[in-house]
Amino acid sequence: MFRDFKTLDKRNYHSVVRFYERYKMAILALPFDETFVMKLAYCTALFEIGRYEQHLKLADEIIENSILNNIQFYQGEDIYLKTLFQKAKAQFQLKNYHSSEHILKELIKLSPRQKTYLKLLHRCFLKKSGKYLQNLQTVGIFILLVSAGFLVINIIVIHSFYANYSNTTNLITGIGFGFGILFILSSIIIQRVRIHGKVFALQKEALERKQSSV
Repeated sequence: MFRDFKTLDKRNYHSVVRFYERYKMAILALPFDETFVMKLAYCTALFEIGRYEQHLKLADEIIENSILNNIQFYQGEDIYLKTLFQKAKAQFQLKNYHSSEHILKELIKLSPRQKTYLKLLHRCFLKKSGKYLQNLQTVGIFILLVSAGFLVINIIVIHSFYANYSNTTNLITGIGFGFGILFILSSIIIQRVRIHGKVFALQKEALERKQSSV
């Protein structure tokens, strides 16, 4: 059975899942090394096809087994880090941003220069951005909508019947659009700068810990 499994294309994730689930009981009766290799492939396949909840359950088991049996690498990959990162991405896809953030912070402590960890943590923070920033964007959008409505009135009514006031109303409309865009852009910039600062601070702290432990 293990030989048959090794002939599978591991990038054909659906075939890996079908094979494992068809012969699950027999696989669990195999020697630990063979079972563990097949579980690794199955775990990755579950993640890749989007069965995240099942993946998370098996990922915990794989991490525990790798620690208890002192198995760190398989085919050149760090099993612990790879599986933890898959867990972080799975939690992110399930919109469990707090759980994903917690895992990513631990990963950054272990490997602070890994850009993929930093990028996903940045995305987590974006999803959890403060309400006051969202309120700024809402205010900006509201101002733009009001300005757009005023522009329509300006074109249809003011320009046609009160041409003397058209310059003033054009100015007011332009200011309204300017403030609306300013609110939206400033909220985006503030949000990105704050999040970048938080991620950078976490990375810096992790790097300092690594250096002090050497």
